[in-house]
Amino acid sequence: YQRLLSLGETLLTQMESYYDKYYGRSLVTSDLPADADPNARLAARLKSLLDTALKVAEEFFAIAPKGSLTDRCRRLEQAGWERIFREDLNLEALSPAERGLADRIAEEADLRIWHMRLVENFVSVTGRYVIEKPTAERFAETLLLLRNMVNRLKGEAPTPPLRLGPRRVVMTVGTPLSVSDRAEQYRANRREAVSQLTQDLQAAMEGLIR
Repeated sequence: YQRLLSLGETLLTQMESYYDKYYGRSLVTSDLPADADPNARLAARLKSLLDTALKVAEEFFAIAPKGSLTDRCRRLEQAGWERIFREDLNLEALSPAERGLADRIAEEADLRIWHMRLVENFVSVTGRYVIEKPTAERFAETLLLLRNMVNRLKGEAPTPPLRLGPRRVVMTVGTPLSVSDRAEQYRANRREAVSQLTQDLQAAMEGLIR
C-alpha cells in the first residue's frame, strides 16, 4: 500500500506544480496539521486539485462552479459540445476565414474540456478507498485509474481496460427513458432539454447501483 500511496502523492505533486506554474493556482491544504494522517492529507490534496482543474475550465466557459463534481463535469461537457458541434452555424455557407474561426473555437473548447476529463476519472475517489478495505480488487481499480490518468497526461487515446482476472457481472435493467417524448421540449429550449435528460439519466443510473 505504501508504494501505491507514494505513487499517488508523486502524481499529485506534479499536477499541483502544473496548475501553480501555468495557471497561477496555489493549491494549499492549510486546514490540515503537519502531522495529519497521510491518507487524510492525500484526500484533501486530491479534492483541492479536482476543484482547481474544474475552475480552470469553468472560467474559460464562463460557468459558475455549482453543485457536485459530477454536476460541474456535465455542465462543462455541455458547454464544450455547444462550441464544438455548432448548431447555430451553417458550415456550408461560411467563408474560409469564418470556418477557420469556428474551428479555432472548437479546438480551444476541446483543450479546456481536457481538464474536466481529468477530473471525471477521479470523481468517485475518496483517498481512503484502498486503505479502508485493501483487497486485490481495490488495488487494481485504483491502479487502473492512475494508468488512465498517466495516459491522458501523455496525450494518448483512452485504452481498453486490462484483463486482470475472472469477472462477475450483475446486470440490472431499469425503466426506459423516452427521448422522443422530449422532442417538443428540445425544440423549445435545446440546452434545458439536454440538461434535464442528462440529470434524469444520471438519477436513474444511480438508483440502479444503490
